[in-house]
Amino acid sequence: MEATEEHPLDWLRPRRSPGAVLRADVDLPAAELDALARAGRVVRVTDRVHLAAEAAAWRSGRAAALAAVLGPEHLARGVVGLRAAAWAHGADVDPAPVDLLVPRAVAPWRLPPGVREVTSDVPAAQVVTVAGVRLTSPARTAADVARRLPPDVAGPLVAALLARGAQVEDVLALVDQEHWPWAVRARELVRRFSRTRAPGSASSGDR
Repeated sequence: MEATEEHPLDWLRPRRSPGAVLRADVDLPAAELDALARAGRVVRVTDRVHLAAEAAAWRSGRAAALAAVLGPEHLARGVVGLRAAAWAHGADVDPAPVDLLVPRAVAPWRLPPGVREVTSDVPAAQVVTVAGVRLTSPARTAADVARRLPPDVAGPLVAALLARGAQVEDVLALVDQEHWPWAVRARELVRRFSRTRAPGSASSGDR
């Protein structure tokens, strides 16, 4: 039987390592991870954490990468939101910095590299858990990015989240709840992009 030569990167394939979360200077040198990212073999999550491109097609793979960024202590403290949550739900966006939404009563902690703390209460009904990582739901994530991010960034993310199952009515109700000064702009953005499907959103599911 003819022997098959193993490719040096075969271990990145899902059959060998479904999570495939790689930490700079722990699993591979940072320079090597940068080269793999340029080649499209891994996805940069933060400067210190990358994810095998095959695993990034799965929500569980993206959540595992966020878990590696945050560590267990910070996973227990808050909920991943905004850009990082949109990325975890399948949107094509740079997840860094990873925004951790924490209640107003929680004292600030020293944060890992690539993490930013945002004071915001998130009711349990607006949280979904993927691979042990708590994320804002698609509807809450869409409302948050519509309220907080520049329109040119928020619009495609809202479209991607609506394509991933967020309901327009739910998003609009959440936009109205907090009475932000720019709620009118956020409502207009949600309505406009509700008619647009984001071609760059991933087809990742609850895997």
